Amino acid sequence: MKRCPECRRDYYDDTLLYCLDDGNALLEGPASGSEPPASAGGRFDDELQTAILHLTAAPGEAPTRAQILSANATAILPSATDKAPSQTATRKNSLIAGVLGIILVTALGVGSYLYYGRGSAKQINSIAVMPFENRNSDADTDYLSDGLAESLIFRLTQIPDLRVSPTS
Repeated sequence: MKRCPECRRDYYDDTLLYCLDDGNALLEGPASGSEPPASAGGRFDDELQTAILHLTAAPGEAPTRAQILSANATAILPSATDKAPSQTATRKNSLIAGVLGIILVTALGVGSYLYYGRGSAKQINSIAVMPFENRNSDADTDYLSDGLAESLIFRLTQIPDLRVSPTS
């Protein structure tokens, strides 16, 4: 058996002289005799490290915890029994946020209905044209005010579905 000193991969082909992964020269036998082989319960090289984190950490564990969290390691998070007492406050805050969200959506819905619902007023279906008053002191121009009213009535009768009441 041959082993790469860098990547610690085992090769069972004795004809290989160099590592297939990184090209380093292979050594005869395991690189160190202190570590048991993987089949005997030792560490697998391709397996990630596992760290168990507790809520109560000693003051000297902070650097170790930072190293564990920054490495490519699997972390077992605290179970449901290890929850902090702030969970009730978090649930209470999320409940308040949910209620406020529902109130906001409801207020927006009611406001939209009132704003857009009232905008669609009933269509005008009849109109009355009153005669124009001649404010000029000259009585010879009365025919202009009567002509304007008759012309307006004629134009409005051309609109479909509109009933126009004449001046009489």
